[in-house]
Amino acid sequence: MVALALGATVEGLPGADLVDADGNIHPGLVAAGIPILAASREQLPDLRARAELAGVGVVDFPAYGQQTIDYESVIERVGRTPAAELEYLAVALHGPPRAVRRLTGNLRLLR
Repeated sequence: MVALALGATVEGLPGADLVDADGNIHPGLVAAGIPILAASREQLPDLRARAELAGVGVVDFPAYGQQTIDYESVIERVGRTPAAELEYLAVALHGPPRAVRRLTGNLRLLR
């Protein structure tokens, strides 16, 4: 979910479509590497807040998104929850590599 939102948020993220020797088109991939890093649920709110303060783009996935298949319910639940009380399952950051590395340099690769 976070990857879909990131792709919709960051213009030009996917590269040009790929065309094989038979002329079949394959949708463009992300030309830059996107590391998947591990953080605890407890770390995510702080990471998100620090990223916003640093001017780094953030796409988050509130835990409510996994508790129902009704998106209107997710919108309503997030709308009733103070920011400090939201729980996140994932956070995607995008922006200048150096700024993102400053925020994530202490996180390990997810394996």
